[in-house]
Amino acid sequence: MRAAPESLWAAFRATTFTANAGERRVAIQVDTPESAELRATLDEVGAQEWAYVTAWNALGTIHTHEENEAANEHLRQEIETRGHLVFEGEGVPRAPSDHEPEASFLVLGISRNDAIELGRQFDQAA
Repeated sequence: MRAAPESLWAAFRATTFTANAGERRVAIQVDTPESAELRATLDEVGAQEWAYVTAWNALGTIHTHEENEAANEHLRQEIETRGHLVFEGEGVPRAPSDHEPEASFLVLGISRNDAIELGRQFDQAA
C-alpha cells in the first residue's frame, strides 16, 4: 500500500466515518478515541479488532459514482467471503465539500494485516 500524502491525511481527519451497526449509529474520527457506540458494538459481537474500509476513488483519483459503487460492491463481496461481519456506512466531510460522501464499510473481527491487504487489493492509500 502506498503512503498517503499529508493532504489526504488532512482530508481523513476532517471526515466523520459512520456506520449503521444494528440499532447503533457508530461515528469514527481519525486520531480520536474509540467511541462508546463502537466499543458497545464490538463487545456485543465479541470482536476485538475492526477496520473501516472503502473501495471509492482508488489510487486517490476521483472516479465516477458508478465505478465507485461497482468497486465497493466487489469489496463487500470480498469481506463477506472472508467471513467478517460488515456494516454499511459512509465517510462524510465535516465541512462543506465538493466531494460526495463515500460509501464505506465497518468491518468487525478483521485483523490489521487483513485490513491492510484489502486496502492494497482495492488500491487504497490508508
